[in-house]
Formats: sequence, C-alpha cells, structure tokens
Amino acid sequence: MKYALFKFLLNLALVRVSGKNQHMSSLSNEKGESHLSQTKLHEDKIQQSEAKHIQSIEPLTHDEFKNLYLPQKLPFKISGGIKNWKALSLWSPKYLGDILSEENVRVAISDKSIISYDGRHGSNLRFDEMKMSEAASLILNNKKSDRKYYIIHQPLADYHSILYDHFDIPIWGDKSKSYQINLWFGEAGNITPLHFDSTHNFLAQVYGRKFIKLYSPEDSAFLYPTYDQQLSNHSKILDIDHPDYSLFPEFKKAKAYDCLLEPGDVLFIPSGWWHQVHSLDISISINFWWRATLDECLLPHVTKYTIRHLYETRNLEEVNNIFDLNQFKNNLELARYLSKINHKWLSILFGMDFLESSLSKKNCEGITYDKDESGQIFLEKNIEIICSKFNYNKMDVLEWITNTKLAKKEDDSLLTSVDVERMLDKISLFESLN
Repeated sequence: MKYALFKFLLNLALVRVSGKNQHMSSLSNEKGESHLSQTKLHEDKIQQSEAKHIQSIEPLTHDEFKNLYLPQKLPFKISGGIKNWKALSLWSPKYLGDILSEENVRVAISDKSIISYDGRHGSNLRFDEMKMSEAASLILNNKKSDRKYYIIHQPLADYHSILYDHFDIPIWGDKSKSYQINLWFGEAGNITPLHFDSTHNFLAQVYGRKFIKLYSPEDSAFLYPTYDQQLSNHSKILDIDHPDYSLFPEFKKAKAYDCLLEPGDVLFIPSGWWHQVHSLDISISINFWWRATLDECLLPHVTKYTIRHLYETRNLEEVNNIFDLNQFKNNLELARYLSKINHKWLSILFGMDFLESSLSKKNCEGITYDKDESGQIFLEKNIEIICSKFNYNKMDVLEWITNTKLAKKEDDSLLTSVDVERMLDKISLFESLN
C-alpha cells in the first residue's frame, strides 16, 4: 500500500514537471533561449520576496465562493481554475497573431518595463493601433531594451465570434451580472504599477506566468495613494520593490502578500485591494471585472477615488457602472441608506445630486443648471428661486450649502447625523418630481 502511494505521488510529480517543461519549451520555441534567461532574471524577484503567500485553493462551486470566500474580502488563487478552457491548449502568441491577424488592437508602448501613465516613471507611455499579427510579432521578437509592448485591457467583446467559445465566464461569479472582459498580452518583464480597482476582479492566466504583489485596503494610508484625477487609484511610490524610505517611511508598515499565477490558475482580487502585476514570461491573460455591491466596496480610498471624483465632474450617475446599486430606486434612497450606516459625507453628495437632477428634470423656470458646476455653486446661484418656488426657508438652503462644502472635505466628523437627516427630509419633497 505504501509503495503504491509512493508510486502515485512520484508519477503525479513527474506529470507536473513535464507540464512545466512543455510550457517552457513552447516559450523557447517561440522566442529562443534569450527569453529563458530573461525569465530566470524575473524569477529572482519571487525568490527574494518576503511577502506572505495568499491562500491557494482547488476549484470551488458558485455557492462556496459566494457564501464562504467573497464575504471574507480576501484575495485567493484558484489552482487549475480554468483547466477546462480551450484557450489553455490553443492560445499562444503565434496563435493569437494568426487567428486575429487582421483585427485591430491598441498596443501600449513604453520606454521602460513599467507600463505607467505617471510621467515620473519615465515610461513615456503612448498607444498605437495596429493589426494583431504585427503586435504579436513585436511582442515575440522585440530585442530593444528601451521599448516594451503590451496589449492592455483590450475588450474581448471585439472578438466575440472568434474567441468566445475558447473560455467561459467563471462559474464562481454571478452569471446574471455584467462583466467587462479584457485581454492582456505582452512581453516578459512588463509591470503594471501598484494600483487598486473599484470593481471585483478574476484574473485568469492562459499563457506564461505572472507574479502579483498585493496589499490590503487597510494598509492604504501606508501606500501613499494619489487622488489627482487620472492617477487617483495609484500609489505615489514609484518602485515598491526598491522603495525610498526617506520619502515614504510609512511604507515599512504595509504588509505585502504575493501570488505566482501559472497557466490554468485564477486570482480573485476583491474591490479595493492594491496590486502590482509583473509578467515573468511572455504572457496572455483574461480578466473579468464586475461591480461590487455597496457593502463590499465602501472603503475610504475607493470612495475618494470614485464617488468624490464623479461628483466633482458632474458624472455621479456613472457610479452605477462601477458599483451594483440595483437595490436603490434613486440616489435619495441611497443617501438615506448611507446616512443610516453613518457614511455622512457620501450621503450628502448623493442627496445633493438627487436634488439637482430632480430640478433639472422638472426644468423649473428661472433655475440655471450647469453640468460643469458643483452642487454647492448650483445652490448658491439658485437659492432665491428655490426658496420661493418650493417654499423653503433660506436658512435651510444655506445649511445645505454648508453641508456640501463640509462633505467635500471627506471627513464624517465634520457633520452630524441630525443635520444630514434634516437635509434629506427636506429634499424628499422632490421625490414627486422624478
């Protein structure tokens, strides 16, 4: 019995080694020995990592994911999670270059291995549209040290009829939800810098390997987040592998987690988790972004990035494309819910957006509505007309203006629950206008 068990385990190990050798052989055949030596250099990063490995589990059911793992709000790897995908045996750089040869793709071109919009990285990032055959050839054969190519978040809906029977929406997700499905295809050594997404994410590895470093939302204050519009979901730390602690001393307190993704593996990244992604080989991945519920994504750095920014740019309705808010019939109902769970500044912004949109739909004579202006300015410009038309006390509207100014400071301690509730009660008059 012991001998049989030993023989079984030995055979299993040989199968796994053989599979890895076949994968490395295919990489060698497509790009040559120089690529294997480059891969070895990138593997040193894994060996030097002092981060804690995230949990790795076997494939699970939809109910197990929904009831046991999703509520934990922790990342984890599903080993062999896509082992039944056709893409796993079919896709390679050459295959994609051939089957999509005449399809247009948008290719990121960078002067550095880090693919970054932040000028401080020196990437000089730009995009070029080209045929997939040309892009695949560049990715396979590029020998320039100052030029890197990466097809990033390319919507796979563009190639629905060609590729969609090669993969499936992960069974762990809710098939009734809408997913943004993207292709990622690029060179070994490419790095997506530290950032977070507001949505949940399944990252499925089809070809090559990726090494991901992750940080909890609880450590956001130690990661020096930026909130300057385009880069507002990124970190100010340019190189988390070699940080300058004189500039970022608090980064020492951040606890890192890591994950090695091999072909067939899937990484679940919850909303708000910070991550940096490093391609160890020429890599092909598919990711699935889907909307988190409000309870799953009410994290300070996420709300600063999304809700505050959308409010300031007069696009708060776009929040429905980021979060799953189907349980709320309008933004006033959402504002009341936020007030109830003590998210006061968010409640004020959604309440104000409801008021402005209500008046805009009503098209009240004399009221000027400029989509480029903040709610505070809207009230200040229209205070006299709003008070006379709707029999409001001017002191009430002035209080709303003050509340809005305080809400934009993103500090709940500056507001009282009584003030918020009183404001929402007054605004509720406009529910009949919708």
